[in-house]
Amino acid sequence: NKGRKVVVVGAGPAGLEAARGIAEAGHSVSVYEASASPGGQLALWASCRSTRELTGILDWRLAELERLGVPIHLDSPLQRSSLKSMDCDSVIMATGATARPSRLVHNGSNRVFAPHAVIRDPEILARNALVISEGRGQAALVVAEILLDRGARVELVTSDFAIAADLDPTVRDGWYERLGKRGVVMTSQKLVREIGETTVSLQNIHSGVVTNREDIDLLVDWCGSRVEDSMLRQRWSVKNDLEWHAIGDCIAPRTLEVAIAEAVQVAQAL
Repeated sequence: NKGRKVVVVGAGPAGLEAARGIAEAGHSVSVYEASASPGGQLALWASCRSTRELTGILDWRLAELERLGVPIHLDSPLQRSSLKSMDCDSVIMATGATARPSRLVHNGSNRVFAPHAVIRDPEILARNALVISEGRGQAALVVAEILLDRGARVELVTSDFAIAADLDPTVRDGWYERLGKRGVVMTSQKLVREIGETTVSLQNIHSGVVTNREDIDLLVDWCGSRVEDSMLRQRWSVKNDLEWHAIGDCIAPRTLEVAIAEAVQVAQAL
């Protein structure tokens, strides 16, 4: 069943891997990415010091797509009207996920950012930063290290039993050692109860006991990702004869390994 014309929407790791596998199988494939550069959220994390090795995951796939002659159209958000006019047989949705907005209620005088904003903006500085980690991965650890490098004192807080509970213990222990040696305080099983002008109240999820943090001038709230699936939800209004597949975070936020495995599976299934 060679010779299919396939459009991949999204140039994150799942989209890149799907395009690579589809091209290797002998099909014609084009990739469309809404932003100005490929890589999705992985490219953002790969720009950070302790996770820079992630760059290799993207660089190899980009080099393979260049070798295979697969075009990647950047700054090219696809609309339904665009898909209607395209001569393609299959669409692979790999539009990924975005950071969930902060759910913290505050009086507006304290600053609350997502980790993504801190990574992108070197002008976000602090003396005493509180990083709220409810995403279970290493995002909060990465931003804690960045804030340390910018001269801040940092405390990590989670309502979970441990910071970054989903990380493999060997990776997590390395993070704990590095950050602990630099004075990062790690507080688990506590929720943010109230945010004042320069104070934050934390409540133990078991006992209900409240403790305060003083002189906080920056909060970073990481509560995980949410899917970017708007086009996927509208797929039936494009063309009835199109074959649709969805992979990666646009189905539900998941690990990099699972997203790439889904990309391999969909490439093999065409």
